[in-house]
Amino acid sequence: MIRMIEIIVYDPDKHYETVKELMKELTSFWGQEFHEEQFRESLNRRVSDEANKNGIILAQKDGKILGMIMGEIVFQQSIGSFGRISNFIVKQEARGMGIGKKLIEGIIDFFVNNNINRIQANARNMNKEGRLYLKYGFKPLYYVLETKLDMDYFTKSY
Repeated sequence: MIRMIEIIVYDPDKHYETVKELMKELTSFWGQEFHEEQFRESLNRRVSDEANKNGIILAQKDGKILGMIMGEIVFQQSIGSFGRISNFIVKQEARGMGIGKKLIEGIIDFFVNNNINRIQANARNMNKEGRLYLKYGFKPLYYVLETKLDMDYFTKSY
């Protein structure tokens, strides 16, 4: 019997270690350092927030978590409420199985169920997750630029 991909909501009592490993994989992929205490605090903040407690969506097959996506309802005085997607990852060995598509559909359902009609998502690679977002009607709005400052920053000439 072929098992289907199941979309579930994060349960801190069952899924913390697996979600932590996914986050470690994601931060490593982007060349960033994983900080467990910050991650744990972020998860605790989300699950204690009534509006966002169901915004961590996981994909599982045969009881094994294969991916996650996080959604958060944000309010900004100038523009009102909107949804923001972050921390989207599918395990390397599970890519190409439609899991990313199911995760995006799951997080869109979360926002629709919370009467959010505008969603933002960052894509670091337009040929990968960016292309998937485009299939769901997302459009590029602006570019985010970043620099890392070091101790020699102010002595450099630009």
